[in-house]
Amino acid sequence: MQGIPNQENLPTEDFTQQQMITHWNAYTEIVKGQGKYNFLSHLTMNEPKLKDGMIHLEFPNQTIKIEVERDKFELLTYMRKELQNYNVDLVIDVNELQVKRYAYTDKEKYEKLVEKNPNLEALRNAFELDI
Repeated sequence: MQGIPNQENLPTEDFTQQQMITHWNAYTEIVKGQGKYNFLSHLTMNEPKLKDGMIHLEFPNQTIKIEVERDKFELLTYMRKELQNYNVDLVIDVNELQVKRYAYTDKEKYEKLVEKNPNLEALRNAFELDI
């Protein structure tokens, strides 16, 4: 059993949110290079949060959670090595309220823009523009 490292001797270094994000972003570049664009979109959907030494992720539905869990072994192997902490794990929550509403019609797109910049509505009125 020479190939299996002794778990008691594996490092458990402390790390910061910023260190975690740096390595997380590096891993997303690896995933991108592998052409795993679906997995990449899941990993970049939200910024992971460090809480109690664990990496916390939040997704809008159970399907994404299952897909990330399916590929989490390689992700955790990478993160544990880079962070020098073999106790770190992923905690994945589903928050269905997080679903982003996408704008499809011109009116919906305009309303989204006005949400970001209310001055747009004043400009539209000033020039008597239609949507």
